[in-house]
Amino acid sequence: MTFDPYSLALFTDAGELIKELHCPLKKRWHELGETETAHRTCSNCERPVLDTATMTEAEVVAVVRSDPQTCLCVSAVQENLTLRSSMPEVAE
Repeated sequence: MTFDPYSLALFTDAGELIKELHCPLKKRWHELGETETAHRTCSNCERPVLDTATMTEAEVVAVVRSDPQTCLCVSAVQENLTLRSSMPEVAE
């Protein structure tokens, strides 16, 4: 998977958009309720938040396709992720 931290968009390795991440509550991973799995639960909206670091690209795509409102946690340091940037270059 590829993640653009500027646009908060998650893509497949082939460049297909999986999901644009957006949490109106601005929750951080450590603020979410722990569960018996690698995933967590938001105490405000009661939705599960899936940790993409523990999932394959195919699993993430399947979950988002079945429920486009799925909440995802993406970290810039996870091993199954490449970073890319859409941030405009600044002229010197």
